[in-house]
Amino acid sequence: MCYSECCRDEIPAAGRNVCFWNNFMISLDSRSVRIIKALLEANTVKSTAEIASSLRVSTKMVRYRLDRVAAWLEDHDVALRKEHGRGIWLEGKPSAFQHIESYLKETNGYELILTPGQRQQILIFTLLQEDNPVIAKKLKLALGVSRATLFSDLDHAAGWLETHEIQLIRKPGFGIQLSGKEGDKRQALVDLVIDHLEQDKLICALLGGSQNITLVDPEFISIASSPLVIFLNSLQTSLAYQILMNFEEQVEIQFSDYSTLIMILHISVMVLRIEQDHDITNQLPSIEKLTKHRYFSAFLQEIRQLDRKLNIPISLEETATLFSRMLDMEIYPISFDHTKHNLEEMGLLDLTTESLAQVDDLIRNPGLAENSQIVHELALVFEPFLDSLHPGFNIQNPLLDEFAAKHPDLYHAAMKIGENLFQRTGKEISLEEIGYIGMFLFTALKKTSSSPKTKILIICSMGAITSHLLTERLQTEFPNLEIIDVMSIRKFLADPTLEVDAIISAGTYLPVQTYLPVFHVHPLLKVEDVQQIKAWLLEKATRPGERDTRNQRTNHN
Repeated sequence: MCYSECCRDEIPAAGRNVCFWNNFMISLDSRSVRIIKALLEANTVKSTAEIASSLRVSTKMVRYRLDRVAAWLEDHDVALRKEHGRGIWLEGKPSAFQHIESYLKETNGYELILTPGQRQQILIFTLLQEDNPVIAKKLKLALGVSRATLFSDLDHAAGWLETHEIQLIRKPGFGIQLSGKEGDKRQALVDLVIDHLEQDKLICALLGGSQNITLVDPEFISIASSPLVIFLNSLQTSLAYQILMNFEEQVEIQFSDYSTLIMILHISVMVLRIEQDHDITNQLPSIEKLTKHRYFSAFLQEIRQLDRKLNIPISLEETATLFSRMLDMEIYPISFDHTKHNLEEMGLLDLTTESLAQVDDLIRNPGLAENSQIVHELALVFEPFLDSLHPGFNIQNPLLDEFAAKHPDLYHAAMKIGENLFQRTGKEISLEEIGYIGMFLFTALKKTSSSPKTKILIICSMGAITSHLLTERLQTEFPNLEIIDVMSIRKFLADPTLEVDAIISAGTYLPVQTYLPVFHVHPLLKVEDVQQIKAWLLEKATRPGERDTRNQRTNHN
């Protein structure tokens, strides 16, 4: 989908990198804005002294900012004319003047000058889009900074680029240019979008929510990020999402919300870079192994469809590189029968049942091994880490020490399960994953409790690990909460019919209206989060006659 009325097809493939410079935002401070407004109001020739007098500033200050003002106006199709002995004035179409007046009115109260971080972000983004060296003067003027400040910003930008294996090259008389592998440049572009736009609203916009993202919307996005939105408008995000959904349907899986966002961006950036003749030609050392993966043929089929629709050459190396990135994403099975068959083929259901039976005494609940749903859910926790064709995850578990201290019996049980997995499969389970197994046992015990519960739905776009963290924290703090389900935004938007008492959202913006209480919390459940949930539970307990809010249907804005 596009974020504004900008039409991607209007931008010729070979010239899209030029488009970004044309839309590049010149930084304006408040005095430059006042000069522009004075020129618009004058509607005739004025000397710099007259402009300065009307603004109660020095003539020197006005002259100092005229180059920056002229560059900004040029980007908005208005020319600043200067004639010695006569003065300065503006020339342009009435529609251009109206556009500028509307723009300045909409951004009134928002500082148009860029912060150092914003300048560095735009520097990196601009240089990633340029094939040829860019002269320092052009960057200096665009950012509205001195030469010394520009070089300081370039030093900081170089540090960020180095983390992506990209070098920033500066040569006197030559300009500024980036050097690095194409794959690293694509990753840097994706990271810029993810790091500098609000992920929750971006996810909702890309995945079919009601949120509209425009170029000037200070509630959603800083004005400094406009070049990134222009960049997104040039991408085939809608087609990329369709390709991804087709692939999911074929292999009966679903990506987490965050993984979906990442893959949409990677597919879209790949298409754009191929159209700009920036191909990945280096063969991956693991390409033969990747092509034998059970999902590869379905993925290749969808990429070939993309190739035909856009009439661009997508090589096997490009496909394998994209597929390798996909394997790093978080994936959920969506067909119980298909998943059960896969788990049975891997021997995971029997292995899980055996593992649970071995820790009966430690967890004081011999029924878990006989509960088919619990066995199935725990087997799904094991599956990604035991799949020989799935890359290893660098798992972090910030609650590991706290969980082990609070629940030593469950942690010890998880250790025994990990040892059993190692003995049976030869694959060592990390302490972090051991912690998550323990948290699963904790959740399973709570699920099998027969005491009445307050029913809660968790909305989490950040994947299973974050969901595990939040679930464990919630059930430690509130034993009488029953987690009915943990949903992605995609699943929630598809059918927001709820039979719960409240929704707890892990920092996720929800583009819906609902009669149910909605709590936006940190994944680690901070003190203020606990307090607001406690206050609600107390109020709920003191109003037993309150009309049941379950079975209400939420509505999109």
